[in-house]
Amino acid sequence: MELGNMMGGFYKVSVWVLRFLLTNLIWLLFNVPIVLVGMNFLSADLSDLLVLTLTIAVLAPFILFPATSALFGVVRKWVMGDAEIPIFSTFLTCYKENYLRSMLGGVVFGLVWIGWAMNYYLFVYENPGLSVVIYSLFTMILFTWTVYFFSYNVHFEVPFLTSVKNSFILAVGRPFSVLGVVMVNGVIVYISTTLTFLFPFFIGSITAFLSFMFFYRLAQKAIYQQSAKPVMQEL
Repeated sequence: MELGNMMGGFYKVSVWVLRFLLTNLIWLLFNVPIVLVGMNFLSADLSDLLVLTLTIAVLAPFILFPATSALFGVVRKWVMGDAEIPIFSTFLTCYKENYLRSMLGGVVFGLVWIGWAMNYYLFVYENPGLSVVIYSLFTMILFTWTVYFFSYNVHFEVPFLTSVKNSFILAVGRPFSVLGVVMVNGVIVYISTTLTFLFPFFIGSITAFLSFMFFYRLAQKAIYQQSAKPVMQEL
């Protein structure tokens, strides 16, 4: 009996590992141009870094953001209990359905992240100390806002600007959520960079899964609180 339970548990773990692996590889496949440009960072000098960064910034709205939205569309199904979906066809469907909104999101968040990078030199490099703390807090909020935008984009059918605004409110209004998202994803990135063979196989799918899980719980809680208000007013 114990051997059967052990084999059953091993099978379930293996299935989930395969799901994360396959989804991450599909995501990387859709990001091949950016991956190829990013590989040049390893041998680039300071002058080339600027060119490579600008190249990725130009490509991101058209490649990275639609692919990442599709990735979030897949993990959304898993979090909501539909784990037996066909991964590639679901990814492709989410990619097509959300391409325009994701591209627009890439433009908006691309400009925000470029501003973040430019201000690093002004606020942190030239003024260390308190600026580092403030800049780190801003970075955490910006990261959470970005992953919540992906989550909001695939979870709710609302106008584009509404998804940008509401995901920002959700990130700023829930500081513990920001800490949770950053800490969990930070651990995943640390493990993936320490065990470098894991990085290309799991980093995207696992971070998307955990980020959407945080978002989904907050969204469910917010919906419950909103629906409870009329009842409380009647009482």
